[in-house]
Amino acid sequence: MAKRYIGNSRREDELAPEERRFCALRARGYSQTAAYREAYNRPRQNAHTASSHASNIARRPRVVAYLKSLFREAKKLDLISHAEYVDNLMADHAAAKAADNCTAAANFQRLIGQAIGSLSDTMVIEERTDPEVLLARLEGTLDATAIEQLRRALSAKDTFH
Repeated sequence: MAKRYIGNSRREDELAPEERRFCALRARGYSQTAAYREAYNRPRQNAHTASSHASNIARRPRVVAYLKSLFREAKKLDLISHAEYVDNLMADHAAAKAADNCTAAANFQRLIGQAIGSLSDTMVIEERTDPEVLLARLEGTLDATAIEQLRRALSAKDTFH
């Protein structure tokens, strides 16, 4: 059965229901003032008064402690695995395609490629890489003209320093 607080019968370190709601709203990203207005049912209170009350509540040691515990727990719950991340990207990509948002779909496709490791924004070539080995690696991904241009560039003496 839930505890009911009558007057000041609540222990000093226990949160009032409104304080608990205030903390829950803050943990979900509400500003102090918005959390105060929602938790204490004061939607029309002027901004200065609401901000002052919210600030006073936010400084209470029991509120600070409870809010810290909510943030610690939220960080644990917010962690997702690599597979979940890729799944979320793929779902967002599908939604963007369904909405005919080509820009968003292309961006999600790029992020998916990066996440699964098939796409990189940079290419690192070691100084000791033999040009023929490099060309052999790229042969399946580039057309013959590009391979020939790369072969000429790699054979130039001043290409690499």
